Amino acid sequence: MAIQQNLNRIRTTHIGSLPRPHAVLDLLKPKLNGQPYDEKVLDATVATAVADQVKKQVECGIDIVSDGEMSKAGFFTYIRERLEGFESRPNEKVALFQKEVSAFPEYYEQYFKEAMLGGALVPLAPVVCIGPVKYVGEAALLKDIANLKAAAKAAGVPDEQIFMPATAASGVGRNEYYKTEEEYFHSVAAALRHEYEVIVAAGFLLQVDDPFLPDIFFEPGLSTVHPTPSLPAPCGRAATPVRSTAASSSTAGGRSLAASATRPGGTPAAWSYATAAAIEM
Repeated sequence: MAIQQNLNRIRTTHIGSLPRPHAVLDLLKPKLNGQPYDEKVLDATVATAVADQVKKQVECGIDIVSDGEMSKAGFFTYIRERLEGFESRPNEKVALFQKEVSAFPEYYEQYFKEAMLGGALVPLAPVVCIGPVKYVGEAALLKDIANLKAAAKAAGVPDEQIFMPATAASGVGRNEYYKTEEEYFHSVAAALRHEYEVIVAAGFLLQVDDPFLPDIFFEPGLSTVHPTPSLPAPCGRAATPVRSTAASSSTAGGRSLAASATRPGGTPAAWSYATAAAIEM
C-alpha cells in the first residue's frame, strides 16, 4: 500500500471511537459482568452496528473510516480480552490526570459522574501485569476485521481508506511481574505487534492509540529543555532519537508515536521506544 496523498483536497477522518448504540451496549453489559448472554446475537448486533456506522461516516463525507470500535466497551476491558498476564484490581482507585482535574473541578465532577465513570458498563478498574504477557485476542480481532471489511464493501469504501485502532504499549496497565519497566514495555509491545501486523495484513491503516500520552504534559519535572535521548535501534537500524513532542503520521505501516517522557513508574522513553520497535515492519 502506497502512502496516501491529499490530492485536490484534504482527506477527512476521525479519532476512531464512536458512540455505541443501545442494542450493542445492552448485550455487552451482561458479557462484561459475567452474566449469561447470547454470543451469536451479540456478534450479529455488533456486525449490524459496524455496517450502520460505516454507512453514516460515508454519508457525512468521511474519507478514512473505521468500525467505531463497536465491539470494545472500554480500554481496560479491551486489554483483558486481548492480552494474557493481567488481572483487574476493582478495589484500587484510578488517579486520572490530576493536574487537569484540579484546574477544572466542576467540569470533571460532572464528567466523571455522568460520562466516564457513571456511564461505564462495568466499574473502572485498573489492570495489573502479574505474569508473562501473551497475545490471546486473535478471535476477537478477526471478527472486528471481518465486520469492518464487510461494512466497507457494502458502503463502497476500499481497504486503503479504512483504519483500525490498536493500543500502544504505554497504556497497558501497571507492572508487578517484570524486573524492569523497560522489560515490561518491550514484552507488551512484542505481544501487541501481532495485532498490528494482522491489521496491516488485512489492508487497513493501523492507528496506534496512546490514551495516556497527554498525561506527560502534566507530570511534574518534565521539561522540553531536557536533552533528546538517543536509544539503540531495533534490528540493527540507525539510532532513533526520541523527541519531546508526540508525532502521529498516517502511513501504510500505521501511525507512530514518540515522546521523551517518564511515565509514572517507568523509565525515560522506554514505553515509546517499545511501541516504535513493535511497529517496525
